[in-house]
Amino acid sequence: MKVLVLGSGGREYSLCWKIRQSPLLKKLYTLPKNTSFSTISENIDIDILDFDSILSFVDKNSIDIVIVGPELPLAKGIADKLRASGKIVFGPGLKGSVLESSKQVAKEFMFRNYIPTANFHIFYDFDYAVEYIKKTDK
Repeated sequence: MKVLVLGSGGREYSLCWKIRQSPLLKKLYTLPKNTSFSTISENIDIDILDFDSILSFVDKNSIDIVIVGPELPLAKGIADKLRASGKIVFGPGLKGSVLESSKQVAKEFMFRNYIPTANFHIFYDFDYAVEYIKKTDK
């Protein structure tokens, strides 16, 4: 199996470390470029938000699964773009990732669906927010 992991942080490094232990793994690729990943994967110099180049790389290298770690490419729709091209992706689509990338959307979703969460209020005016805070119990 050929795997591409998107992301260059500790979470993605841990995923790669574990994926490398699979006897099913034939090749492990990571991007964007990060020298720390060169010891455990073939590290590719493609911008994590350059979806067309990522899709081209996936096609050219016959990648079996793409694992997306960071929130930003998920919130911009990378999983949807790859799935629309018939690729297998581990990561939520745009609609699912917005719950993580937008705290306002997440809070409103929880409120609508009776999911317990801390109180919240959304402000668009700074002065109104200050007044609200002054009147709120500490």
